[in-house]
Amino acid sequence: MDGALIGMILDGIVLLFLAVTIFFSVRLSSNMAAFRSSRKELDKLVQDLSRNIDRAEAAIAGMKSASREAGAELQERMNKARIQADELNIMTEAGDNLAARLERLADRGRDTAARIDTSGAASPGLGAVAASVKRKEPAIAGFNIRDREFEDDDAGVDGVEDDLSSGDDDADLFHSKAERELFAAINKGRR
Repeated sequence: MDGALIGMILDGIVLLFLAVTIFFSVRLSSNMAAFRSSRKELDKLVQDLSRNIDRAEAAIAGMKSASREAGAELQERMNKARIQADELNIMTEAGDNLAARLERLADRGRDTAARIDTSGAASPGLGAVAASVKRKEPAIAGFNIRDREFEDDDAGVDGVEDDLSSGDDDADLFHSKAERELFAAINKGRR
């Protein structure tokens, strides 16, 4: 009996081990199925990620190209602005130099006029200069540019004299023909 009992115990143990093996095989099979489905999702995720990386690289390349173009355009505009600023500086310096020269000439003219007034026009050439300096207008301090055609012109230009002589007290404020014409044009525009 001993042999048959030991055989049955051994068969029971083998049967138990077979049941455990079947249990673990079923679990492994279900885990493998889950892994396969997860692997498909993972493959899809990797493919999407790869496509997004490609798009991002293309966008970065486009942004680099656009920034290079914008940088070149900005540099060109800065160069033009620098050139214009240099030109404006040159013009400003030229204008300042011209204004200084004109002011010196005006001072010399005033000094000469003062000397002619005090000397009483002793020389024959200075008599004409003294007569031209002694005009009816009051002396204005500072720098003035006079238009001799305007001062000598009594007839008026294109009816400008007629517009100014209509009782406007502002007509005496003009020092040149250009100022008179500008005033007349402004007044015509107001009508």
